[in-house]
Amino acid sequence: MSHLNQPPNEGSSPAAEASLRHTVLVVDDESQVRDLVRRVLDRENLTVLTAGSVAEALALLERCRGAVDLVLSDITMPEQDGWALFREVRTRWPNTDMLFMSGHHHSLLEPAETGELKPMVLAKPFTIESLTAAVRLALET
Repeated sequence: MSHLNQPPNEGSSPAAEASLRHTVLVVDDESQVRDLVRRVLDRENLTVLTAGSVAEALALLERCRGAVDLVLSDITMPEQDGWALFREVRTRWPNTDMLFMSGHHHSLLEPAETGELKPMVLAKPFTIESLTAAVRLALET
């Protein structure tokens, strides 16, 4: 269950409070989108990492050794798309959840090889409220 809106316990240490925080990796090739999402999620008491490509995201995930709770990724990106990232995350870090964001209707069509598991999709443009609600829901499931 998510601890996003719960106040810290009295007498809890900063280390204990930090362990309750969820870590979200935001992946988008547009720096403005990454920065906006990072600022919004920072205010939700989340630890936020950012990557501008699938390759950068995979390198960050490798360094974090499974400590990322949620990957929030654009679907349409140059070089590799969000579906490639989804397949890698499912294979290498099965306990890490995925949430897609996309402004392109055609990108929502899932390639057949990803199997039955499908991430939730947040349509762009989104509001701050819909972003935070989608992230909370993804972290709770």
